[in-house]
Amino acid sequence: MNKQKHLLLLSFLILFLLPACATSWPDPYEKPKPVVVSAPEPVFIPEPTPEPPVVETMALPDSRVGTATPIEIPAPTPVIEAEPELAAVVALRGQAQSSLSNGEPAMAAASIERALRIQAKNPILWLDLAEIRFAQQEFTQAENTAKKALAYAGNKRDINKQAWTVIANSRYARNDKDGGLRAEAEAARF
Repeated sequence: MNKQKHLLLLSFLILFLLPACATSWPDPYEKPKPVVVSAPEPVFIPEPTPEPPVVETMALPDSRVGTATPIEIPAPTPVIEAEPELAAVVALRGQAQSSLSNGEPAMAAASIERALRIQAKNPILWLDLAEIRFAQQEFTQAENTAKKALAYAGNKRDINKQAWTVIANSRYARNDKDGGLRAEAEAARF
């Protein structure tokens, strides 16, 4: 009977301890509950107020000492510089000269037109193109291109003289004798 008591006591212990053990182990099929984490509150740091700038003052002249008349300072004259010739422009002008020497005025015109895309306000390039157009016997285009050279030449006397000479020759070539004489008179002014 002693054995039965032990067995009975052991079975009671198992019955009481078994549920306690079962609740302490997590269920492997149960999904974990999401943990909600809130963001921390923003911390505002006040900006320091800047100190006022230090301004130095000068004492005003004593009005009893004497009166000074203001000195008039002339405005500086504006400096107008011509566009410097870029290496590419110089090379393209050289190609044009070479093409003209080889009897290819169309190639020469193409080189000068490329140079004009680089420096559109260069009066020398416009004058070069006017002379090429004259060599191609495109007299109206030669005159119009020479007028473009005049528009950008400003006070450059040599360019003005050459442009008016191209205009005069273009007009003579088109049998415009009066126009040619007027253009020659303009060229003579320079």
